[in-house]
Amino acid sequence: MVEKYKKLRGYDNRGQVFDAIDFVYRKVNKDYLDSALDIFSVYNKKNFKSLGIVDTKLAPEYGKDFLKHEKHIISYPYEWSVDMFKDAALLQLDLFIELDKYGFTLKDAVPANIVFKHTKPIFVDFLSILKKDSLINEKWLFEGLKTKERDLRFAVFEKMLIPFFLVPLFLIKRKKIKLAREMLFNRACNALGSSAPDFKDLLDGGGIREKMSNAFEVFIYKFNFYKYKKQGFVSFCKFLKSYIKKMDMGYSNSDYTSYYVSKKEYFDFSDSSDWKEKQKSVYSVIKFDQPDTVLDLGANTGWFSELACRNGANVIATDIDEASVNFLYKYAKSKKLNILPIVLSFQDLLKSKQGIDSLDCQEKLFMEPVKRIKSDLVLALALVHHLVLGQGLSIESIFKVLSQATKKTLILEYVGWDDELIKKEPTFFKNLNKFTKETYNLNLFVKEGKKYFKNIELLESHPETRTLLVFRR
Repeated sequence: MVEKYKKLRGYDNRGQVFDAIDFVYRKVNKDYLDSALDIFSVYNKKNFKSLGIVDTKLAPEYGKDFLKHEKHIISYPYEWSVDMFKDAALLQLDLFIELDKYGFTLKDAVPANIVFKHTKPIFVDFLSILKKDSLINEKWLFEGLKTKERDLRFAVFEKMLIPFFLVPLFLIKRKKIKLAREMLFNRACNALGSSAPDFKDLLDGGGIREKMSNAFEVFIYKFNFYKYKKQGFVSFCKFLKSYIKKMDMGYSNSDYTSYYVSKKEYFDFSDSSDWKEKQKSVYSVIKFDQPDTVLDLGANTGWFSELACRNGANVIATDIDEASVNFLYKYAKSKKLNILPIVLSFQDLLKSKQGIDSLDCQEKLFMEPVKRIKSDLVLALALVHHLVLGQGLSIESIFKVLSQATKKTLILEYVGWDDELIKKEPTFFKNLNKFTKETYNLNLFVKEGKKYFKNIELLESHPETRTLLVFRR
């Protein structure tokens, strides 16, 4: 039975979701089964998959009440780059517009119902699709409504799209990215002990000029809301889509987006003759291991991510630099690369969030990244010296996390004391004086790695003060 699989966190009163490793199964409640099958029939006939709705089939191997969905890597809205969040909002609006043509709509409009297949947003909440006239049966829509809506889709907007999409978008546009991420994490829909974001949040903090600017933006939105609302729901969606498309999300450049260029390491992938030892060594491991999945920690703008992708891997690329991740997202999207970029720090690999306990679920509202992005091969290049000498993390704690993220192989780059980066910029490493050559050295990394991995291989990197440690299970 499908119950042997892990039950995933959910707040849908129409079904339950199970992680079946290669697929996701959804068990539909008996009282909604006929409606779900009718919707599935239209989904097939009208090719709703092409709209960006998750690939879905019947699952007769488990019974007539089961659906089988294509499985995607879970990433959460607070991890997306700014243009990923924008594209997710545009998909949500597109679905409202396109589904209307067939007499359907969505009862939910929260960003957590969207995941990314590399750089393509996918809507995964299949049971949120319903006939427009069925919204009248969603009693929760009427709770707290200030005015009676003739078209209940506007109530969905008020309760979901405005607080969880528009308010964060406005914050991002105003370069309040940290606040937006905190809001998407701590005040997400169904987050434990939270209140929904509101336009009033845009007016908190900052100076008078900033508050006036934010207030003006909200005024313009509300003016157009009432203007286009009179023309109908679809007209309003089209206005809002055009409005969001014109948003300049920023974060296009930083000191790190030119990292590979400044180091003269943005090499041609088709000609390895100019590659340095580091690039050659990483390539040799990828070719030998042939990983299906690669996690590139501290990926910057993704040269090594693309190297792995070009050699057949599906790649998750993480970094804390907003501009670098957004650059990689737009680049991977334009080149149709199998790369999923997300904003994620090393310390947040164990980050999670509890949801309201309305259902008996095995998982948290937001699962730890090490459970979601665990990969065959993990790249930790030019990273651990920042974690140890810069942030003061212990070698033991670093391996404890990396071992959880690694299925088979870990490539870790050790940077020695004589490295020019450390010698020329010692103030960049705030915890440098807490370590000595006895407490930070290559042998300690080897020793600690052997606790989690059976085999170890040392390969050349560049410059000579660096060494690549290849650990295998």
